[in-house]
Amino acid sequence: MRDAKYELTWKIRRTFKLLGALADQYLEKHGISASERAVMEFISSWGPSSVPDLARNFYVSRQNIQVRVNGLMKKGLMEKHVNPAHKKSSLIALSVRGTDLFAAIKTEENGIISGIFSSISDNEVAAATQTINKLIDSLTDELNDKTEA
Repeated sequence: MRDAKYELTWKIRRTFKLLGALADQYLEKHGISASERAVMEFISSWGPSSVPDLARNFYVSRQNIQVRVNGLMKKGLMEKHVNPAHKKSSLIALSVRGTDLFAAIKTEENGIISGIFSSISDNEVAAATQTINKLIDSLTDELNDKTEA
């Protein structure tokens, strides 16, 4: 029998993969991937960002983010702006079309999420959220400790 912490870690990985597969499935009609959607969400929530800043926030390589941004720009969903803090690194922002598309995606997702959580009580969601928040804090601390060393 597996250790409970290992089992939870495995289930989180499985949940992440399933959510990604579901997102890819319903995002296909919008012409974007789940990873492109994640970049759009970050920009939508936090405002224009540079590619290096996005990479740091996602804990992935700059090249990984650059590929996503380039794809979104080709689709007319993102645009570059002058970055007053750094001449070589533009700020990436949602275009008007990107803003409209992301709003439509969020509306669609709200319905999907309601269905997924229909058999889970609000108390169960709150307990799971609290546990995941603690796990995120521990993981962030661990990553930051390794980067500082």
